[in-house]
Amino acid sequence: AGAGGEGEAEVEVVPLGEEGLEALLRRCLQRSLPMLVANPDLVTVQGKNLVKMPGAIAARYVALGADPAHVHLLGKPRGIIYEVARRLFLGSTPKDRIVCVGDSLEHDIRGGQDFGIDSCFVTSGIHAEELPWEGNEVLDAAALDHLVQKHGLVAQPTITVKHFQ
Repeated sequence: AGAGGEGEAEVEVVPLGEEGLEALLRRCLQRSLPMLVANPDLVTVQGKNLVKMPGAIAARYVALGADPAHVHLLGKPRGIIYEVARRLFLGSTPKDRIVCVGDSLEHDIRGGQDFGIDSCFVTSGIHAEELPWEGNEVLDAAALDHLVQKHGLVAQPTITVKHFQ
């Protein structure tokens, strides 16, 4: 239940499994409800597993028949998040002094490239299984090339690191 402070409504949170989520999306679709997605990442790393994120729910909503124009993705790789972050935290810092760091080629690195800034790709994240490191020291360049092409990037990340420490 919510805090119930002045001006706040009481809210009940009801966890849904895959089937419950599917049913909810179908009900939303019947009502032609729009979807607002603050974090459009498809997956994240939790321990050694990949876990679905809100972007996967948005993709499923569209797959069920939702009008893509009514599914609003606000986070990476959309430029609005980079512009707002720059304005709020970096002021007039030139783009050639900014780097985007992330483990998702499709969201973090693409967003940085589209915004016109350098990128640092952390390979131990969601793409870890697809990017072997030879002797734990050298990244398999061919595997990175393949992954970059698979995700439709125009260029390699500026920097590639195994871990972000």
